[in-house]
Amino acid sequence: KYDFVSEVKEYARRAHRSKEIFFKHGFSLVYDKDLDQEVSDGFFYTIGYNGMKGSELLYDLMRCGISAITLTSTRSKQQGIRVCVSMLNSDDDFVKLDERLGLFVDLQESQNVQ
Repeated sequence: KYDFVSEVKEYARRAHRSKEIFFKHGFSLVYDKDLDQEVSDGFFYTIGYNGMKGSELLYDLMRCGISAITLTSTRSKQQGIRVCVSMLNSDDDFVKLDERLGLFVDLQESQNVQ
């Protein structure tokens, strides 16, 4: 028998924890409501950064070792990326995410100086 409820709770835990890391580095939710209801934490969520286009954001994140998909590839009119939490399994995964987002912020700051 498959325990669907436990599986969903685990994805919610991962989403909550990873969102806190993204928020710490200046990211914001793109879709936070669906038909006036708050979107709950689950398998994926959507984020943006400082007015960047999704393709620019994805490119710079990939340079820092983070993979995602752009919202425009899902036919959204919004800019940002879709974050899937399925590969965030261990505490070390969250530590690496935090470190790589720190590199991303450093990259943004160095590009703004130039």
